[in-house]
Amino acid sequence: MTDSLTAHSTPEIQKAAEFLKQWTILDPGGRQVDIRPGQRHLLKNSTNRHFLQYKEQKWGINIGFSDNAAPSTAAKVVHWELLNQHRTPVKYDEPVAIRCKDDYLRYGSRTVGINLVWSDNAVFEWRLLGGKPGTPVRTRDSLSIFNMHSENGEPLIYFQREIGGNIGWPSSKTLTEQGLDWAKDTVQKAVVEYLKSQAGGK
Repeated sequence: MTDSLTAHSTPEIQKAAEFLKQWTILDPGGRQVDIRPGQRHLLKNSTNRHFLQYKEQKWGINIGFSDNAAPSTAAKVVHWELLNQHRTPVKYDEPVAIRCKDDYLRYGSRTVGINLVWSDNAVFEWRLLGGKPGTPVRTRDSLSIFNMHSENGEPLIYFQREIGGNIGWPSSKTLTEQGLDWAKDTVQKAVVEYLKSQAGGK
């Protein structure tokens, strides 16, 4: 991985990787702690600075952003649990499941909105990137949330839609039209490798 990273680690790749680190997991009490199963957290996006939450939508999956990031709003949207298969503190670059309120998120096709569906059972198809692989993920870390529905996965990002919640992937249509060419396999791999390696991972 290191050789490949060296070959592809251009300023453009680094910029793209930093752009994809859009998320911060927050403890409702404001502490900096390890992410553990059974704990509920806030999920804040750095692009719009609002919280991702369960939110009824006319179209697409019932997920959207809060209207603001006020403390009174934060108290109402502590919806998120992240867990691994061993029920131990979550680590970077390991498979995890993401729970929103009572159900789990998994990749699935939709005609409108982001391709996510609900699951009654934990589906370990997500990875958190941005820290050294194998080290604990902590609240307040800036990180990327990847869904591994393809070889390298795709990161969950803020994506402004006309209908449905404002979340998507870099391959979503409007972003592709704007020139973020996530479909190029070499670029995709280089971004993933950079995110895994920037904190000392190999």
